[in-house]
Amino acid sequence: MNRLTEEIKTRARLLQKQLQRGHQPSIKRVRILCRQQRWNPETEPSLSQCMNLVAADTGFRDWEHARRAFTASGSEMVDMGSFWYGEHSAGFTNLWFSDYAQAKQQHAQQRDRYLLPYRHQFVLVESAFLQEAGIEASADIWQSLDCDLVAHHGSPEWVMLAELRLQQTRLERWEKCWDTQADQQALQSNAEEAAATLSTFIADGRLLKIPQQRKKRLVILQWLVKQIANGRDYSEIELNQLIRPVHDDVATLRRELVVHGLMRREQGRYRRSA
Repeated sequence: MNRLTEEIKTRARLLQKQLQRGHQPSIKRVRILCRQQRWNPETEPSLSQCMNLVAADTGFRDWEHARRAFTASGSEMVDMGSFWYGEHSAGFTNLWFSDYAQAKQQHAQQRDRYLLPYRHQFVLVESAFLQEAGIEASADIWQSLDCDLVAHHGSPEWVMLAELRLQQTRLERWEKCWDTQADQQALQSNAEEAAATLSTFIADGRLLKIPQQRKKRLVILQWLVKQIANGRDYSEIELNQLIRPVHDDVATLRRELVVHGLMRREQGRYRRSA
């Protein structure tokens, strides 16, 4: 089990709790997904069905498809479904190819584009596409991948971008039907657990490492947001300046604060949630 598949399982457990509580937006979303996938919805959804549902909502056919895609070695030509190419994709002028060799040849002539997989096809996208997909990263990261997510599948840089993309899908697809307060309640640590997490990951006011477990990550985010003044708006640059003394990966922490409902982002401005 890696960080990517663990995130799918965590979301599935949270979805199962939402459905058990009768959360209507989640029930509606499940009905839509079952209709799209031609599945029969279970009266009391099991964890395995919730894993399939979350995987499908992330761009895969089902859980097994997501598991294979996230754990395959770099030597395999992997069907990534629509994982990299979600609901944000409308309005972009992308170049499509059914053959990887042809896509690679065109990519060599257009080095300002990025090569991504889509099911059994390949697409060249512009840099603006990366921002909408939540996978905008430093030039060094993309240079190490040769701007090609097909050839470098499974590399550490690929995994980092896949984590960013997975985080973005929470905003794209679940924002309207996910109960943030219930999500936090399900992941809430008691005082002893929170203290243990902080002592493990925080030293001299610095975050040593962003926890992989969402429960521990939430403790860190709650600690971090308390250091951000309430009642005022921040530009992205201002928020980055507040986060950087804590940890260098400001993009991930900034996104996680929004995903967990601890901060709101509207028209490029950030504000602590009430």
